[in-house]
Amino acid sequence: MNKRIKTLVASGVVVAGIAAAGFAYASFAQSQTAQAQSQAAKFASITVTGVVVDQNLLPGDASDVNLTITNPAGNTVKAKVDGITLTSVVVDPASIADPADAAGCAGYITADLDGTAANPNAALPTLNPAQVKVYKLNGGVVFGDAPIGCQGMSFTTTWTVALTPVK
Repeated sequence: MNKRIKTLVASGVVVAGIAAAGFAYASFAQSQTAQAQSQAAKFASITVTGVVVDQNLLPGDASDVNLTITNPAGNTVKAKVDGITLTSVVVDPASIADPADAAGCAGYITADLDGTAANPNAALPTLNPAQVKVYKLNGGVVFGDAPIGCQGMSFTTTWTVALTPVK
């Protein structure tokens, strides 16, 4: 063989050897795929019911309020109570002598949440799923110095309980 052909054949063998090594490396490379699943937490509506303990208030009296807070069993996270506020007072006009005084009489019912604890927010509960907690607002409703026209009034208080889902 001619020297030039030998050089070309030798070069071709070297190039083929390098290419074969590259293909051999490529044939051993692998990749795998994995799946990871999760779900969002479930935080359905919490139920709250309330009872004013003393049903016969005199002007200047205060009454405890018991709020029953229920975190449903279907929830997957705890419910942390962030705050409780008295949002409305409605007087039944039929329960007082002059029904027109109902709105004015409602103004004599106020909330005193400071009596609950030195720091009311520090004492607020966290409920596990399916847990029921009766939270007592000590002296939570105060009947102010109302005029005689408010005697015998029947009233309904509405409380807002602010909740946050926590793990």
